[in-house]
Amino acid sequence: MLIRRYQLALVSLMSVVLITTTFVSCSAPLINQNLKVVSSCTAEDQSNNLTLNGLSYWHHISRYPNEFSRLRFFNPETENEKYTLLPVSPSKFNKKTCINQDIILVKKVIHNKRQHANGIEMDLSDLQLTYGNLDSFKMRFQIDRPLSFTPQVSSLTSILQRQLPSQTRVDQILVDKLLNQNMTLKLVFYGHNHSDHKTMTVNGKKLVELLPNLPDGAWLELELTNTDLNTYWEKDWQGTAAPLADIIDQPILGFILMAETPSGKTLESLAKNMDSNGIDIKDVDELFIETYIRLGSISINKK
Repeated sequence: MLIRRYQLALVSLMSVVLITTTFVSCSAPLINQNLKVVSSCTAEDQSNNLTLNGLSYWHHISRYPNEFSRLRFFNPETENEKYTLLPVSPSKFNKKTCINQDIILVKKVIHNKRQHANGIEMDLSDLQLTYGNLDSFKMRFQIDRPLSFTPQVSSLTSILQRQLPSQTRVDQILVDKLLNQNMTLKLVFYGHNHSDHKTMTVNGKKLVELLPNLPDGAWLELELTNTDLNTYWEKDWQGTAAPLADIIDQPILGFILMAETPSGKTLESLAKNMDSNGIDIKDVDELFIETYIRLGSISINKK
């Protein structure tokens, strides 16, 4: 999980969290177990609304321009606004109950440092939410493929073959863990101490693969229950699996949303397992995954 060691750029805006009992529409096309196409940015049942000011983002790109200058929309003069969480221009979907904020999420492919160049965060500390009473989490969003970018596998393979030592075997399995043409999002719920990597904290994460058959520009709804999460204790960025039954009373204080590789790893993390000694990747050219997402609404149901 990304530990924020630098000052976060925060945006204060109104977002909607629904504490209610909901149902799955039979008419909504199901993309996979957790994802379906929906008709609009807002949930059908909007009763018992609880409004929070807890949505924010972090953004390393402007602070480290040399590190991120190869991003497609890099532009210090506009403060790299496509990589910040900003309101979308009014549209037919822009209702008062819509968050209607967008951002291009960035993930490094090669290096660990600041690997999540930016991300979305929401403070849930007022909800008295735990891993045991989380019944469902729903997020409605859009993906824009023309504004998104995933490097070609051939580009990664070429870089590795050209810039890593000649004795290094470029393993296709490793390449597949770093890249495929399906965009991936990573959602992480966190508990106490998530900003202090030296202290143990409990997390629950989910990697969400966005397959190519998703209708471009459609509103999608991601729905997760607590049993869909991979729960673990983490310290010094090292995780130890924790069965849900062991952490049911642990609080969920917020979540973060990021772009991700298929494995959730970078080359630097995976290189430890490559069959070569002394691999030094510090000078290997960086590749970036860029995933455009527009948030529509967020709802949480408690047991």
